[in-house]
Amino acid sequence: MAENNFKVSVKDVADIYCAAVCGLDKEFDEIAYRAGDSVIYFKPKVTGLRKAGDVTLKDGKCENAKALQEWVDCVKSGTIQRKEVTVSLLDESGCAVQTWTLINAWTKKFAGKENQPEKDALAFDFLLLAHEGVMECSEKY
Repeated sequence: MAENNFKVSVKDVADIYCAAVCGLDKEFDEIAYRAGDSVIYFKPKVTGLRKAGDVTLKDGKCENAKALQEWVDCVKSGTIQRKEVTVSLLDESGCAVQTWTLINAWTKKFAGKENQPEKDALAFDFLLLAHEGVMECSEKY
């Protein structure tokens, strides 16, 4: 497994360490709007709603295999457990440099590794999370 650059904490589930996290970007819809009495003949663009794309955790490991597997598997039964997920970028000493929070995240897709490293741990190639928004640690939603 590659070096763990990220710590991902799923509230009331487990901590996950992974090599990469993708999809923490922010994007907004754009709306072309022209007032009916406007004298200009083009549609100015204004900011729309914030989009929430999926977040992918790559090459990860979780020490609490049972708790993570239960959270992943709950989608199969038709119940979605939305959780607050905190993603921390770690420096060489293991301290958080930057932190993001995923609002109401749930598992969308999971691909485990063929050879599991330990009995109580769960290693995976990727875990795809759907969510309702990303906040940086100092940001208000």
